[in-house]
Amino acid sequence: MQHRRQLEHQALEAVLSSQLFLRSKSLPKLLQFICTKYFEGQADEIKEYSIAVEALGRPPDFDPKKDAIVRVEMHRLRKRLRDYYLDEGENAPIQIVLGEKGYVPEFVVSPGCAASSANGLTLEAEPRGQEAAEHSPAGAPARRIRFLPRMPIGLTVGVTFVLALVAVGLLVSWSLKQVTRAGPAATGKVVETQKAIVPAAVTAESEIRILAGRGPGAYTDRDGHVWEGDRYFQGGQATTGRNDVVTRGFDRNIFGGSREGRFEYQIPLRPGSYEMELFFAETMYGEGNPLGGGESYRGFNVLANGVPLVSAFDILADTGVPNSADSRMFKDLHPAPDGLLHLSFEPVGTQKALLNAIWIRPGQPGRINPIRIVARPQAYQDANGNWWQPDRYYAGGAQILRPEGPTGVEDGDLYRGERYGNFTYSIPVPPGHYQATLYMREYWWGKGHVGGPGTRRFDVYCNFKPLLTDFEILSAGGALQAVAKTFHGLTPNAQGRLVLAFVPEVNYALVNAIEILDEGK
Repeated sequence: MQHRRQLEHQALEAVLSSQLFLRSKSLPKLLQFICTKYFEGQADEIKEYSIAVEALGRPPDFDPKKDAIVRVEMHRLRKRLRDYYLDEGENAPIQIVLGEKGYVPEFVVSPGCAASSANGLTLEAEPRGQEAAEHSPAGAPARRIRFLPRMPIGLTVGVTFVLALVAVGLLVSWSLKQVTRAGPAATGKVVETQKAIVPAAVTAESEIRILAGRGPGAYTDRDGHVWEGDRYFQGGQATTGRNDVVTRGFDRNIFGGSREGRFEYQIPLRPGSYEMELFFAETMYGEGNPLGGGESYRGFNVLANGVPLVSAFDILADTGVPNSADSRMFKDLHPAPDGLLHLSFEPVGTQKALLNAIWIRPGQPGRINPIRIVARPQAYQDANGNWWQPDRYYAGGAQILRPEGPTGVEDGDLYRGERYGNFTYSIPVPPGHYQATLYMREYWWGKGHVGGPGTRRFDVYCNFKPLLTDFEILSAGGALQAVAKTFHGLTPNAQGRLVLAFVPEVNYALVNAIEILDEGK
């Protein structure tokens, strides 16, 4: 244990004395504080409050709900550590790793340093699992430190030979499907490339979900969709996202990683027409974020098979606020003659492109697939076999699940989920004309409850143009108190969205489900 602690102290001293950390005022103090607590056996005291007050100089009345300084600084520290181990510390035998959850440091044997000797003891590398794979600077699973007695020389040679054979096999497999990292972009070296982007034997998939910047392995989101770790890419740098992104109904882990810089994806697809949704979240620029600034601080182009999809794309300008989920939808995409969809992300000037996730699914020529959203936490299959996705693309309002749907209405359960309040749905669609149907049911006022006509009235707008004015479900829905209102010829705004705003007049606005159909015009 004494030798282990000595090696950990040396790892900390190496980081603190590096040029990368000497340029910072707060990060060395922050790293020193959490490591000292760890060395003193007080890891349970490494909390947001103690970091703020003892390491960052915040007053005793510090309130983490009002001041995000610790989360911001820890985000910067994680990034600075990754940068250090990609450059100055690339040959360090032991690395300091900070997970995305919690603030307790871990000291791990560097990838490529699977076994070494120190003071008569052997360091053995032990896999840490998926979480380590996501945060390892070299892209391979990081390792915990174990100290074992030396084996007899003869046994050591035999075991080493067997391990060497296994290592060769693993290395061949790794080189085919994993990545190699060099120094940071500032050094002029390629930060990250893939040995074999798409082997000839790869079978194209009908639906592809990729979490950019994430390590290998599948992830099943809360809606039951399976996402793969980053693959099919070339160039750019994997970065870690933040856990405080406003997700607008999507699984938070979709924005847990990103690829940044200049990069491309070459994705194998079967012949046919596809639609694609790209996901973004700007967590570096904007008010309160580590790099400050705002709109115009990041811009990039996205191309598919050399054809521009969006130019000078600015995530902040697209969303209007930082740290918020953003997505763009595209249709009529086809693989190139080589069977690949070539996606290029090209920075504008010295800025960096950014991507969090890719979702590609089979489409219809000239149209997108129907977008069906039900205001409830789980997906719903209607009487015609259509699947409605759980609530998403919303901002504001509250969601509730009523105990039953209206009787006498086909698919009455479609009306059980409800979003109410003052809220919007910002639904990404490609250029075109769309039909929107809003499903609304009055559960609270009127028959069987209190009040009557006039107790709920609200307006509905699409991209600031009125669809419904002073609307009342009780009057429009009749005895069933449920109504479906359909609108035609809706066109997206300049940001490629149908923004449906529900604005209260008397009591809250509400909606139970939304259906968007491409009219193909």
